[in-house]
Amino acid sequence: MRTFARRRTAPELDLEKVQLPNLLPSRGGSFVPQLSARRHSGGPSVAPATPSKTTSLTPQSGGYALAETRNLRRLSKQRGLGQRDTEAQDEEIPSLEELERDLQGWNGQWKKKKAAVLILERLRLDQEAEDRRREELEERRRRQEEKREQMRRIMEQEQRELQEEIKRHEARVKSLNAAKAWQNFAHRIVSLQEKLIEELKQPWTCPTCSGSGLCNRCKGEGTLSVTYLSSNVQARNADAFRGRCVYGCHACGGIRDGRDVYGYETAELGSGLCLKCAGQGQIWPSLREVLAQMEERKMTDMSSDEPLSPR
Repeated sequence: MRTFARRRTAPELDLEKVQLPNLLPSRGGSFVPQLSARRHSGGPSVAPATPSKTTSLTPQSGGYALAETRNLRRLSKQRGLGQRDTEAQDEEIPSLEELERDLQGWNGQWKKKKAAVLILERLRLDQEAEDRRREELEERRRRQEEKREQMRRIMEQEQRELQEEIKRHEARVKSLNAAKAWQNFAHRIVSLQEKLIEELKQPWTCPTCSGSGLCNRCKGEGTLSVTYLSSNVQARNADAFRGRCVYGCHACGGIRDGRDVYGYETAELGSGLCLKCAGQGQIWPSLREVLAQMEERKMTDMSSDEPLSPR
């Protein structure tokens, strides 16, 4: 009957109480490994072997190999051969969970010692990755903030331009309204002036003939009659004219040339029309009279209490 040995579970290791061995070379070049963790089997602790400064390194000793390795690493760093990309180095180093399992001794003592060194590098790489992620987030946040600030400035500029355009539009509308008001006012003034001119150009009734157009003296006949009487009925003079005769009315353009004394009609009779209105019964004012009346009306309007204004 075969018996199976029960596999013992490795106890959980408190990292704060474990002193990791210093396998990396210090600045002085000395290598001092330190290990104070107990074995998982519960055995006694093994004190680390601390080589003294006077210990000679021989090819048969392990320290000689470590010294040669350190010299090769320093030489490769000086020549730039050991500088690899951070991402490639990150891929070579196991994850933190795997290093914790190696540090607990699940995968052997060699991996445990190696994990004691690599876990610090892993923590450093993880911290660098976290720093890069934080920097990327900060850079992204800064870019977003710059983009928002740029959009805010653009919106403010557009808002200012819109306000300026609104003000210019309002000024144009106001100017157009004012120009339209003054244009209407000018049309009103011109219309009033034309109306006034038409009113002043209208004829009025002739005061001489009272609108009849006839001469008041001869009543439109153009002649006036005269009667020559004899001083003595019994005595008659054959040379003198006795009786009624007419002559031209001087009020309407006729003349009295004395021929009526001899009983003859005057050569130039009157027209029988009113000379003031030329027989029209109305008088049309001249341009000079119209302008004089307009000036008189203007002075009257300026002295009045209700001046004209545009609406």
